[in-house]
Amino acid sequence: MNGDGKKDLIMGESNGQIYYYENTGTDEAPAFSGFEAVQSNGSPLDLYTGTRLAVNDWDEDGTPDLIVSDFDGFVYIYMADLTGTADESSAQIQTGFAVTPAVNPARGLLNITVQAPLGGNAALRVFDACGRQVASTDASSLSEGANLVTIDAASLATGVYTVVATSGSDVSSCRMVLTD
Repeated sequence: MNGDGKKDLIMGESNGQIYYYENTGTDEAPAFSGFEAVQSNGSPLDLYTGTRLAVNDWDEDGTPDLIVSDFDGFVYIYMADLTGTADESSAQIQTGFAVTPAVNPARGLLNITVQAPLGGNAALRVFDACGRQVASTDASSLSEGANLVTIDAASLATGVYTVVATSGSDVSSCRMVLTD
């Protein structure tokens, strides 16, 4: 849900509230340290009762949107305004490690610039809009500074993808559009 490539959790309660739980673990061993109420226009969602929800990229912009119904049969669509996560942003600012599209939109190949201030190695994973990992590569022996890493995307469908790069404890992500 937050673009970091890990499966998060969204739950509706019978009282009409909806909560977001960020996965701070892995997909294989999820860990949820807390929750926050899902908001719209700065206020927590508070529907009548008996919420049922689904997550879908309704407007096909690469961000997960929320479709919610309530006990009375009303259906609401909340379009996402994804701005990233604080942990990833602060890690990127503190260390200088960053991943950005070299060309966006891309066609056939995902060309990614990996900024590695100290050089080293990085693992890059590509996730589709549903959070499924669809490609990956290891970039070993990165030189100090900017490095171009290419991932073959010929088998991937047209759409928006999230690229997550890790190097030690550093994490950075970016969105890429793949066209045909």
